[in-house]
Amino acid sequence: MKKVFSVFMSLILMLFMFSPCFSVFAAPMQEERESKELNGFIDGITQLVREFDADKEFTVPENDETAQIQLQPFSAQSTVGAKDNNAEQEYTLQDFQTARLIVRANGNFDDCNALEHISGFEDFHILQYKSSEEAMAAYDLLQSEKNITEVTLDEVCTYCGYEGTPENPDIISKDEFLNDWSRDRTQSKRLQDYLAESDIAKNEIIVGVVDSGIDYNHEMFKNRVIRTYFNSSSFGNANDEMDSKTLYHGTTVSSVIVNNSPENVKVAAYKVDDQDDMTVTTICAGFLKAIEDNRDVISISLTSLSDVSIITEVVLEAYSKNIPVFAAVGNAGKINTKAVPANVPECIAVSSTDFNNTTTFMNNLTYNADISAPGVNIAVAIPGNRYARFSGTSYSSPYAAALGAILKS
Repeated sequence: MKKVFSVFMSLILMLFMFSPCFSVFAAPMQEERESKELNGFIDGITQLVREFDADKEFTVPENDETAQIQLQPFSAQSTVGAKDNNAEQEYTLQDFQTARLIVRANGNFDDCNALEHISGFEDFHILQYKSSEEAMAAYDLLQSEKNITEVTLDEVCTYCGYEGTPENPDIISKDEFLNDWSRDRTQSKRLQDYLAESDIAKNEIIVGVVDSGIDYNHEMFKNRVIRTYFNSSSFGNANDEMDSKTLYHGTTVSSVIVNNSPENVKVAAYKVDDQDDMTVTTICAGFLKAIEDNRDVISISLTSLSDVSIITEVVLEAYSKNIPVFAAVGNAGKINTKAVPANVPECIAVSSTDFNNTTTFMNNLTYNADISAPGVNIAVAIPGNRYARFSGTSYSSPYAAALGAILKS
């Protein structure tokens, strides 16, 4: 009996001795598996969008970020009777223009014959249907699935700028760009001069810019761009983040960061839009890729028009990895407590100020306006080695992100 007991105790001791080793090996394996699943989710979205969205012309709200899709997202976690109430909401086929749904589920479910079914991030599933009619029908059917906790549309999103027209920009000189009034107002120029004169070691900091890409051939970006080869939009080369010559919002935003930070700060562009094909899923794909690439700071001047939980969860993912997210509050000048990412408390929401350091009428009013930065008549770079002026909270966010990058360096 003693011999049996001794053997038993020896086995237990060996188990305790080796269990830390098992934990050491298990953690990297778990991280590797999660990373593989996440990259599969990102790649799945980019391939899906390129296949199904290339020939579509999406309708986006014009100059009114408060325009809300009438259909409210179904959530099994909301009040009792929400399904019946939501079924009475007014919505049209136009609301389902992407023919794509975003589903949260805590188990298996019938995807109602979706053409494509993408998963791999948290408990989210992206379902692609053949037509708006099929997506609408699936929306109603999915609400009765017991394991589904939320069904939302993959809605078309908008920018937080410009005020001004990209087609006819207010062209300025390079010197005017480099000495813009806003650089003195934020004291970024003074800070850069101080850092240049001081023998202060600075780490390389990479700011991920989730937007329409970047004109990485522009003279302003020489030695300041980290190539990502990422494009989740349905246009342009699949592995190229080159900005559109007619859209170029991402180029303008990135130039604000470069113009307001020292040379150790680089920008990495994640292209999520080209010709008004930006949706919740394309934004999330770029956002998640920036997190997966472990960027030091993320700047985003985009917004959904309603409280979409997948974008909230992406912000929380960045927050959990100590990656600060700077997000513009939007330009409608209205009370807006739903649009994300700016309304997610874990991100840094940025509003705009004018020449007089006063808040602008364009700012959306949110519960989560953390800081402000210049957003009126801002000097920016545009394709073709040119420079221009635009206004919008889109430019306030990268000002703040640039200073955040300096702090992290």
